[in-house]
Amino acid sequence: MGTPSTTRRSDSTLLPALATLFAGCGGDATPMTDDAGVTLCTANTDCDDGVFCNGAERCMPSSTAAGADGCVVGVAPCIANMTCDEAADTCGTACTDGDMDGDGHDAVACGGDDCDDTDADRFPGNP
Repeated sequence: MGTPSTTRRSDSTLLPALATLFAGCGGDATPMTDDAGVTLCTANTDCDDGVFCNGAERCMPSSTAAGADGCVVGVAPCIANMTCDEAADTCGTACTDGDMDGDGHDAVACGGDDCDDTDADRFPGNP
């Protein structure tokens, strides 16, 4: 009979410990704020504005480039002379200048034979 009372005492001390543990796991965590009370980002998704053409924003509160919310502005994904298609989330060319890198070969997207029109050292026939 001594064994069951020992088990009950263990259960009675274990339950409050478990309750305390699970109480700290709730979703009521206080968000991080800076000295001015502005809520800081904690993940890149906190900064994402959903716009492809302005680049992916990142959560980097310690960066000198970060805004008050800790987010760093994204870098536009398309290079010069390229158009950004927001609906398709892609970069393209309007073919106003088929030879964007000046190597004498138009880009494949403009009907040419240059598969990398961002690098003047890469064109058909170049050793």
